[in-house]
Amino acid sequence: MLLSLSLYDSHRQFRGSARLQLDWPSKSWSLVRDEHLVWLRVCGSRRGTFEPRDNGVFWLWNEASSSRKNTLIVWDAPTSPSDLRRVQGGGCIYDPRDPMFKSGRLEWTTGHIKSKSNLPPIRQAILQVLARALPAFPAAPKEPPNCVADKSGSDYKGVTNCGALPGWVVKQIPGAAALVPDKMYSSWKSRDAATGQEVTLKGTSVVTSPMTAWEQFAQQVEKRLKLQEYLWIPYRPGVAKFPKPGDIYTLAKSSGKWADFSHVGFIIDPRGTGWITADAGQGGGFAVGYQRRVWDPKQGTLTLTRTDGSTLPPDLGTRYLKGWVDVARLFKGWIGVVPAG
Repeated sequence: MLLSLSLYDSHRQFRGSARLQLDWPSKSWSLVRDEHLVWLRVCGSRRGTFEPRDNGVFWLWNEASSSRKNTLIVWDAPTSPSDLRRVQGGGCIYDPRDPMFKSGRLEWTTGHIKSKSNLPPIRQAILQVLARALPAFPAAPKEPPNCVADKSGSDYKGVTNCGALPGWVVKQIPGAAALVPDKMYSSWKSRDAATGQEVTLKGTSVVTSPMTAWEQFAQQVEKRLKLQEYLWIPYRPGVAKFPKPGDIYTLAKSSGKWADFSHVGFIIDPRGTGWITADAGQGGGFAVGYQRRVWDPKQGTLTLTRTDGSTLPPDLGTRYLKGWVDVARLFKGWIGVVPAG
């Protein structure tokens, strides 16, 4: 069995990937691939043993001449070379060779996991950027400082950094922003920090800007570039049309065409009734991470859940899916390389 690992340091920064061959009869492992030259910093050896435990994890030991170390703890670990139920998960770096990896995280997959290569390259690129930057699911969203921004410039009550995530992701994908050259001119109300008076501000937004008005932006791009296909897809109850991985979605506080905006983020996995999204603006308003949301197709609602799977009170967690931006159309023609970590 092959075990592919993505390795993160103690600050949750991605440092590289490695691939191990697991030999189940002997409970031993050997290094197959170490593209980023990170494995020896974490483990210190090219082979060792692994030890399945009764609590559903296994310990991975190095093979050092001086002292043997329990380098990794793999959570929800596979139980055999043909285990099709456990094909991906997380874990922690318990006792590494390099102290910078102490208490770091890992993500693992086996050769049994279904490939996402059938997704268009731009969707793969978006998912890859998010996987590199966000805490591994289902870890809690990360508070500032994080990949998007800190709390500076957000002293106006009620403002979060949710709108900063889409533009930040686009910036990480070479050549993507150049495919959307159009701008959106807008104005909004804010409050002068010195006087406390409400003021009207004007600005120009591009595809890499911190922005919550993705519905309006996509519609303006459609109109000005005279596109023959819609970029903004409004959700309509009863119509079997849903967002796909990588799409930029928005939520509203109530249903209807003119409902007030509530949130913007990325769709990661929209299958069934338990969707996974990638979002900024979490926690106290500035954390970034993956979230689990309960989808109700009858009501058109996405309800945020706690880490234990229970739902939040309706006034806090229940929002209506207003629609989404089809990123495959927005960045049509992108043929770049999926960003590496």
